[in-house]
Amino acid sequence: MQRITNGTLLGVLPLGRTLPVAGVALVVLFVVLRPEASRGLDSVGRVLFWSLHISLGLCGVWCASLAIGRRWAQRIPAVLAVLLTGMLGAALVAPAYWGLEQVFAVPSQAVPDDWLDRFAERGLWQGLAAEYLEVVPLFVVTWLVMNLPLLVGKPQLDDPPPPKGPDGNSAVAAPDQRQRDRDETLARFYASLPDVLGRDIVAVSSDLHYLHVYTALGKAIVLGNLGNLAEALADTGMLVHRSHWVAHAHLRQVQMAGNEGCCVMSNGLRIPISRRRRKQVKERYGQGVVGLHEVGQSRKLG
Repeated sequence: MQRITNGTLLGVLPLGRTLPVAGVALVVLFVVLRPEASRGLDSVGRVLFWSLHISLGLCGVWCASLAIGRRWAQRIPAVLAVLLTGMLGAALVAPAYWGLEQVFAVPSQAVPDDWLDRFAERGLWQGLAAEYLEVVPLFVVTWLVMNLPLLVGKPQLDDPPPPKGPDGNSAVAAPDQRQRDRDETLARFYASLPDVLGRDIVAVSSDLHYLHVYTALGKAIVLGNLGNLAEALADTGMLVHRSHWVAHAHLRQVQMAGNEGCCVMSNGLRIPISRRRRKQVKERYGQGVVGLHEVGQSRKLG
């Protein structure tokens, strides 16, 4: 059984759980290593100092990733999107970091020891600018590391790719060009997918600025916004959850039991159905509603 993850944090956890895990690990690391910023504070002070720093930092990149992902994810290269996210995240939290340094002032750091410290002493705006210059390299590098699977990862295939036609192109059908109002969105989306995965979409799930795309041949991670994509693909599927879209042609079973519900896809994926969309799902796939106990073994979307 193949475990399906989104490949973030070196393929270990989905991004929604990556940030808290990374945050706890960083707090422990900095408390133990005692960097200069918290030197002179006692154990409780260090824990509080770094907990606030890390929490604010992760919130900053999370907000930045939402902003970048919704507007620019499929319009710019992935590396540039990640770099911009780190830079914007640093800008969002720099004022809060500057404030924390005033609250947790360490006497040994009162005397400036480099040009940036001397520049920061000139005034409020200079202090904020200096704080940003200090933290932006760390933000960018950390965010690049956490996004390495997106930047260097390869698609995972469930089956061999389809045979090439006489003209050397894949036998997978080209995107529908008749609906001109969605051409731009679909063109960017399909262009972001590796050719080896084809264009037969089974399901798409969102995780912040990521889209986890499952095709009949495998899966890949791309940047994008699920809302825009779902609107462009409205004729071929529907949103069953604010974070999950399924293709009509690949739905094999709809399961409802109590407050739980999921769609079982042709490749074994189990896609959760939100309470708000249960009525829509039943109206569309009413004949496919069965009990959970009737379902065999399938891979579960994590």
